[in-house]
Amino acid sequence: MIPPVHSEFVSKPSESVTRRGPPELIFIGKYLDFKNIEFFCHLVDACLEEIDNLVVTFVGDRLGGNISVDRILEKYPGRARELGKVPHQTVHEILQTANGILLQTAAEHGGTVAVEAMSLGTPIICPSGLGIDALLPSEHSLTFSRNSERPEYEILNLVRRAFENYSYYSNDAVEKSLYFSKKRTSAELKKAIEDAL
Repeated sequence: MIPPVHSEFVSKPSESVTRRGPPELIFIGKYLDFKNIEFFCHLVDACLEEIDNLVVTFVGDRLGGNISVDRILEKYPGRARELGKVPHQTVHEILQTANGILLQTAAEHGGTVAVEAMSLGTPIICPSGLGIDALLPSEHSLTFSRNSERPEYEILNLVRRAFENYSYYSNDAVEKSLYFSKKRTSAELKKAIEDAL
């Protein structure tokens, strides 16, 4: 079951459509193998090569060195930044200003990061079949195949689509996240229990 997101984190769609600054992709999480940080770096490298004003932000605990992250930071000075571990409120502020979050984890058991990002109007780009894609609108989701021979091409197209249609995907994300708000999920749980009795 998807953990409910507290209502204080749910934005109004009208507040989520203003894009600030250059297009930005973010990585949020600990630099662990199952977070696929190496794969993320491979994908954003292709995007940074092709999209001149794109910037990338790494947020999270390194837990040691990471050659791929260092390579991106060195290759794209001024366009790639690493913030390290930051307070949760800072994560929300980053999500509100970013144009997209690329989730490429090998496994995602709760989907909390995805729902929080959507509630703040941040479009989600993620692999199909991960579980997170079940949270997204099925008709217009920004998903790619993990089995693709050249996933970087799929990602590049999705990133461009997300940025070119930011207002649409931002509003869509907020609207979808409302389904997982604390108030609604609690009401639906109560109804399910009453129907079962």
